[in-house]
Amino acid sequence: MRKFLTVVTVFVLMTLIMSNTGCRINEAPNNTSAIKEQAHTESNQQNLNEVQPAPTISWSLERDNLIKRFKLQNDRAVMFYMYIFIEGVGTPIGYYQVNKVSSVNSQLTNTMQIISGLRNGNDLPTGQVAVVPSPAEDGLI
Repeated sequence: MRKFLTVVTVFVLMTLIMSNTGCRINEAPNNTSAIKEQAHTESNQQNLNEVQPAPTISWSLERDNLIKRFKLQNDRAVMFYMYIFIEGVGTPIGYYQVNKVSSVNSQLTNTMQIISGLRNGNDLPTGQVAVVPSPAEDGLI
């Protein structure tokens, strides 16, 4: 019984303290410095885009390399070998023949998608969007 009274007393005291701190749930904080910094950053970026615009490239060597890698990995006649090493040992302890080396981090398309409406059964409020991971070229997320 004593523990119960102690817990209730602590709960009541915390409630009183929090209600007197001036916390208002529905009010936005007066965060003018962050707004000013964001406006400065945007203005600075617009200026840089005008004086130093990003070049329009006609060929992407990185994209070309990714295309070649995906075509190579999609060729059933090509076999890859995975070598297993122990840290500090210069010779492999084993190797395996594999069809495709997993864990490719580069993608040819965007890594994120912007969606609106239904997502996993949850409604997004009107005018709201969400950013979700895009599937990779091999269909995995």
